[in-house]
Amino acid sequence: MIYVNSSLRNPTLYSFSTGEVVGSFENNSVLAPSAEYANGCSFFNFEGKEFFVYPNNPIWMNESDGKYYGGPYDFSITEIGAKQDFSTLERLWIVPNGGLGNVYSFYGDVLADYETQTGITGKAEGVNIYFYIPSNGLAAYNLRTTVQSGLADSLTYNFDAKYTNGNVCMNMVGDIVVYNVSGICVKYAKNTEKTSLTDLEKGVYFIQCTAGKNNKTIKIIK
Repeated sequence: MIYVNSSLRNPTLYSFSTGEVVGSFENNSVLAPSAEYANGCSFFNFEGKEFFVYPNNPIWMNESDGKYYGGPYDFSITEIGAKQDFSTLERLWIVPNGGLGNVYSFYGDVLADYETQTGITGKAEGVNIYFYIPSNGLAAYNLRTTVQSGLADSLTYNFDAKYTNGNVCMNMVGDIVVYNVSGICVKYAKNTEKTSLTDLEKGVYFIQCTAGKNNKTIKIIK
């Protein structure tokens, strides 16, 4: 299966072997892009779910003067389901909020791409999604899973976690996952109350601390 779109065709799913149309927005006009020249889409699998990303309205024509205008440029992040049936397409988010610029560009092409982030555990722990509009800019979003501790589900309201003297400390046993600014897992400590970050390079990090149903995210600058 392959997703293809062009300046005058909304994203369509084709059979790579036969070239026949397998799915299209004819089965879901409500979520179809609202303008022509909606070029550029991407499809990926994450956490056992199928995601489909496409532009909503890159370029539109003003009927009063017949001229083309740009923006606000935004994208739909949707879940399409294992059968890749457009009729079951579910929109999760429209991003960026308010659009990515409104400068008209002669080039109708846009870029919607992704890369899977694998942590030091060897498991896919996130997906970076990129959007690019010529003459307007680049936006990036991170779709990330939560690493579970495997501990008994218990909610403790006095749960706390902090960074002090080069160490991340929690008042309960749980998991500590450290991400850099690109969303890549650079350290993972399981079933512990404390881990040292002295071995990490200087920079900005996001630390996710989890114990049962308790969780806290800390941002630090090393």
